[in-house]
Amino acid sequence: MKTAILPGSYDPITNGHLDIIKRASDMYDKIIVAVGKNSEKQYTLTVKQRLKLINDAIKDIKNASAEAFDGLLVDYIKTKENPLIVKGIRDYKDYVYEYEMAKTNKELSKTRHGLKAETILLVSDKKYSSISSTRVKELINDEETCSKLVPNYSLLIEVLEENSH
Repeated sequence: MKTAILPGSYDPITNGHLDIIKRASDMYDKIIVAVGKNSEKQYTLTVKQRLKLINDAIKDIKNASAEAFDGLLVDYIKTKENPLIVKGIRDYKDYVYEYEMAKTNKELSKTRHGLKAETILLVSDKKYSSISSTRVKELINDEETCSKLVPNYSLLIEVLEENSH
């Protein structure tokens, strides 16, 4: 059984993320949407809130689940059976970044755990190539536009309102 790990911050999950998750679920036996913490990012949502939004978005994908992890991805994946890293790329900037990460993860997983962490890059569908979590946060108050970018706009607003109390 091949397990695909789809790591990311998902702050929040977008329709572009969901498209990559759905496509990966057709290719692999088990999908784990892995919510990590990137020390270089400032998050709008807590890990618990991001998991709530992801679980709602993937509820109809039978072989998908979501979980959080701390630390390095290579340390996280060593606990999984036959792990494969899957990342979506929107443009050449994503490609360059993910290519370098893939090389790093492969080397680190080998030296730290004796694993060979392979990464598969899935090219984003053209209609999702301009969607990012950052853009969603910029347009959050424009319901008409933002609701087209995320799988669960009303839940996202509900979760954000929790933060303001």
